[in-house]
Amino acid sequence: MTELLRKLTSWGADPQEAIDRRMLGDENLYLKLLLGLRSNGDMEAFSHLIKKQKYAEAFRMIHRIKGSAATLSLYPLQEEIQALTELLRPYYEKDEGHYAAEDLIDEAYEKLREKWSLFCSITSLREETP
Repeated sequence: MTELLRKLTSWGADPQEAIDRRMLGDENLYLKLLLGLRSNGDMEAFSHLIKKQKYAEAFRMIHRIKGSAATLSLYPLQEEIQALTELLRPYYEKDEGHYAAEDLIDEAYEKLREKWSLFCSITSLREETP
């Protein structure tokens, strides 16, 4: 197991589970997808949508990020992403009676940003490219 995978495991993720169950044992594929998640711009796009209060669009983006985090067994991110997904779902479904208060969205977003920052810090340990 590489240092990066050890750091992710210490953080609460389960990269070995993802490698074994979803990557057919291909650690290089896992690392490629992991670094792709960090650098593909989805989180930046999501942040922009949240700041602009475009919550229906933000829901679609966070749902995509949620799928990637689940595929990679990034449990610390999944927890925060799940909370935001559920807060934003009524905006996507146009269920006005269940819109979340903006302060709840902001609070959940800040928690995700903290976890995302840590994720980026951990994955910056990667020295070689898959």
